[in-house]
Amino acid sequence: MPHLQHKSQNLYLAGPIIEIIVLPPKPIIEALKSKGEKVPAAKAIGLIDTGATCTCIDKSIAQLLKLISHDIKFLSIRIVKIRITPTFSN
Repeated sequence: MPHLQHKSQNLYLAGPIIEIIVLPPKPIIEALKSKGEKVPAAKAIGLIDTGATCTCIDKSIAQLLKLISHDIKFLSIRIVKIRITPTFSN
């Protein structure tokens, strides 16, 4: 489950786009740390969407974090045609 912390009191002025850091799920982070391995992270630009039913990330981020796809979802965005995207669990 994604978590968002934003300290700006001017979110209204800044707009719904913020810089985020995407990390692997907590169990993977704990496993990597217990082995003394580095936890991969990716900086990205995030869109705050209070009506979203899921969190979407670029395929390159999923590959960097070595996430394993477990399903495919149909994603529709107003401006873009419907596309098929892999789904990752935590």
